[in-house]
Amino acid sequence: MWQPRRGIDTPLSYEFYASTDFLRAGVLIDRRSSLGQIDAFVYGFPTTNAATPRTGSASFNVALNGGIATNGSPFRSVNGQGSLNLNFQSGAITTLGAYTVGNALPGIASNLPGTQTDTGNWTGTGTLSASANSITGNISFDGTTDYSGTLNGRLYGPAAEQVGAVVQASSSGGAVMAATLTGARGTDTGASQSGLAALTTTTVLSGDSAQYYVVNGLSPAEQTLNDSNVEVTYNPTDKSYILRSTTTGVNFGNAKQLDQTLAAADLRTAESSATFDVYRGADYTARVFKPGAANPAIALTYTSFAEVVRTDTIDGRQVATRYYVPFGGITPDFQIPRTGSASYSGVVYGYGRNGATQREASLSGTSAFTADFGAGTGNVVLSLTATDATNSAVSNLGNFTYSGSIAGNCPGCGVGNTFSLRGTGLNVGSNSTLVGSFFGLNAAEWAGAFSLLLDSPSGQATAGSTYSGVTVGKKN
Repeated sequence: MWQPRRGIDTPLSYEFYASTDFLRAGVLIDRRSSLGQIDAFVYGFPTTNAATPRTGSASFNVALNGGIATNGSPFRSVNGQGSLNLNFQSGAITTLGAYTVGNALPGIASNLPGTQTDTGNWTGTGTLSASANSITGNISFDGTTDYSGTLNGRLYGPAAEQVGAVVQASSSGGAVMAATLTGARGTDTGASQSGLAALTTTTVLSGDSAQYYVVNGLSPAEQTLNDSNVEVTYNPTDKSYILRSTTTGVNFGNAKQLDQTLAAADLRTAESSATFDVYRGADYTARVFKPGAANPAIALTYTSFAEVVRTDTIDGRQVATRYYVPFGGITPDFQIPRTGSASYSGVVYGYGRNGATQREASLSGTSAFTADFGAGTGNVVLSLTATDATNSAVSNLGNFTYSGSIAGNCPGCGVGNTFSLRGTGLNVGSNSTLVGSFFGLNAAEWAGAFSLLLDSPSGQATAGSTYSGVTVGKKN
């Protein structure tokens, strides 16, 4: 009697692709005869029917793993990354992702995917049963060879923390695919595919923050701080926002870590414009950049930003802070281009201290961003104008460049959806940085929160400039 063994040195073998708290998933490969067979399986601790959520929604970061069998050819592997969004109330499910087919035998974890033979994207729709923990749907793959088939699975864990499903698909030429689609709760991808205006339920969006703050009694009093760990919870029903830094283990010193609610009751419609929605609360004022074609500054679909102004007392000192918080539907990793380059044009807003006048000033201007996805490098040029906060006098500050890597943190990762660039050039301080993110379908838009520190040309420390701001843009 044949017993399947883990590994590839036996005609009847199995391999696990996923082994998590609540599920396992893998493939069984039978090569004992000329009629080969590959099966995908998922098992574990499913969510009970009673505990299956029926309100709200969830997003799962999922992995596709399995194999393809073609008559007269060796088995090939198929692997990919994607997302699955589930509306618990309606039961509607959507999934999308990117995949690669390789010549490695399915289940050889150290060699996957082998030499690439095909690549493409998948899309799918399905339904969560209204009375049971059961997922059914259809899925399509659009590589050089197209596949279509079914998706069957369920939720796993006591509170539907994970999802697992098996995929059975075939091509018009007779090739068959057997794979697993598994994952855990992750980032919502709805806003990155349909845009901010299409959101109908409360959604957590990704963002960054740059803050300019003035600490009474310190010298120099003007400081800047960038934060790349920001979540923005947006309720499209009442247009309220929660802007919150999720950074931990860091001493913010005299700075106030971002944690601001823009309540629906604080929206000031009469003060708002085609460019900004204005919010005014007891201890803050704010404005949120409006996405959509009607915005005269720039028409964005997936990206916005908030400017928040508030004053606090920290360690007995008065601290006046101005936050710039870009946010939106962040591009999923699997939709970031891996080759070629793109150019983006955008607008700039900011605030700080103009060293030439030794008074505060607001920033305006334009940005030009070039992303070389193949080389993993980025270059941003900000063309800035300062408007004096006291007398409204306007001065041209010039062009300022930020450059560096936009690649991921691991070899072969390719470009990530977030990055950090460094300011360069004459009189630009070494702590001038820009933290950025790609937003929208296939990195259609981007945004960056920046600090700009300018050394005094005369060498006088008091004549240095300190600014923070934001730039948002879209592909040309």
